[in-house]
Amino acid sequence: MHARLRLPALLALLLSAALAAGCTSPTPYQARGPDGMGPDYGFAEQKLAEDRYRVTATGNEATSSDTLENYLLFRAAELARAHDYAGFEVVKRDLDPLTRHVTHYSGVGQPLGMAFLPGPLYNPGYLGGPREAYSRSITRYRASAEILLLEELPAEPRGDVYDARALMTQLAPSINRPGSLAN
Repeated sequence: MHARLRLPALLALLLSAALAAGCTSPTPYQARGPDGMGPDYGFAEQKLAEDRYRVTATGNEATSSDTLENYLLFRAAELARAHDYAGFEVVKRDLDPLTRHVTHYSGVGQPLGMAFLPGPLYNPGYLGGPREAYSRSITRYRASAEILLLEELPAEPRGDVYDARALMTQLAPSINRPGSLAN
């Protein structure tokens, strides 16, 4: 009797684990690991001069371009504050969509790979039943900016100049740190 009850519970547990593994959550605000070490997604910076940096933010497919732009600006503001600057100017900014196309096969006859013959090599069940395929595009984004750190903010406000302290206060609620549930 116990074995009969355990099997459905085990199947339900395996199904829920498989479904959870397929879900992707947005990239949290974190430093990207160097050259394959640590997280693949997050922010990074490169010092170009004493008061100039290149800042990048890369996200997974569940991370919106707006979120990456916020991470980029937040990191730039952190750099300004860490080096005792009042703010920064965005000298150059880019947002690159990185799109890949994925095809999923279902049913009998799933491809096993390519053979040395023209066309893919299929399993023996290929001739025995229907096979369906669907394709989808997956887009993730990479945002980058070159920033110039400013000791003083200009008297006249400009759209490309940011007050580091004010920007951090404004963006803090939208910054999704590792382990937090906010997006």
